Amino acid sequence: MPVRDKYMHWYCPLYKKEIEDIECLDVQDVADKIRKPVAVPKEILDIPDFKSVCDKCEHRDLG
Repeated sequence: MPVRDKYMHWYCPLYKKEIEDIECLDVQDVADKIRKPVAVPKEILDIPDFKSVCDKCEHRDLG
């Protein structure tokens, strides 16, 4: 039986690549000010409108 990855993956317009759902949830939580910004890489925080991009993502709230 093949080993399955325990996380789902999908494309993130902020990272510009496929990420694990847990990374997606981290970005959502920071965008919603539930978690501190240290939960995501600085490159994401440096995107001027990262919250807006996250809010409009088709994968928002799927994590």
